[in-house]
Amino acid sequence: MTAATPPHPVGNVVVRIEADDTTVAYLSGEIDVASVRHFERTARTPTNIQVVDVSGVTFLGSSGISLLLRLTDETRRAGHRPILRSPDRNICKVLEITGADAL
Repeated sequence: MTAATPPHPVGNVVVRIEADDTTVAYLSGEIDVASVRHFERTARTPTNIQVVDVSGVTFLGSSGISLLLRLTDETRRAGHRPILRSPDRNICKVLEITGADAL
């Protein structure tokens, strides 16, 4: 009898407008092609995200990086730099390697 492998954390993306009118995207779990497709199917995808909270992210795939860039596109085009909140060392490294660390 073998122990069952625990499931990977399902990725989740939630966008909220905070009390100070800041638009924040909260990402958690595995942000991969499946979680990005689910978000894009079920939510209106804003592009004016000012803060991206990645404190709960356990994996960030290329689809997740692409999503980060799309979510913050309008903010960057307006000449502002989005804030990446609470990235761990692995997330920082992935963004650096891909050139997306300017986010």
